[in-house]
Amino acid sequence: MSINAYLNTSIVYCQWVGWDGIPLDQPPLFYNGLTESAANLLSSVSDEVVKIAKGIELKTGAEMSHVRDFNLYEIAHLLTLSRRL
Repeated sequence: MSINAYLNTSIVYCQWVGWDGIPLDQPPLFYNGLTESAANLLSSVSDEVVKIAKGIELKTGAEMSHVRDFNLYEIAHLLTLSRRL
């Protein structure tokens, strides 16, 4: 599973979950606007994806070692970048 499948959806969800429907003055930043709540959601989704892959591997014997979590270092890196810009 591509990391973008849950990276982008986590960011988009957290950017718009509280939107009141009023048009924005400027387009929101995407990766630069990563919030702590989006990072937490991304980490949770990543953990679930890894657990599902392990379950599939146990039940079917399918090779799932390529499924990796989006580790906290990468999340921290994205948060650091977003705060610098």
